[in-house]
Amino acid sequence: MTSGTASNPDAAYVLPSRLDAPAAPGLAEDLRSHMANAAGVKIDISAVALIDTPAIEVLLAADRQLDGQITLTGTGETVSAAMTTLGLAEVYQRWRQADG
Repeated sequence: MTSGTASNPDAAYVLPSRLDAPAAPGLAEDLRSHMANAAGVKIDISAVALIDTPAIEVLLAADRQLDGQITLTGTGETVSAAMTTLGLAEVYQRWRQADG
């Protein structure tokens, strides 16, 4: 996973292609590091081919911690489908609308 650097904290945090349950703790740690000096986080979901509930829970926790300041960028059919299945379509749309 990659994220904005100290010299460019506004760069989008790029999610990897696979976000299954074993990847969730690493995602949480990476997001915490990225959020340390940020008022909000842009997350690029373009590469995501698989996302499980634990990874979505990490994103929801980050959203709560940032008072709703998560923005999703990139094409995210996989993320959209997973969140819709979990009854989180409105949250997904809010995160997407923040991008544009």
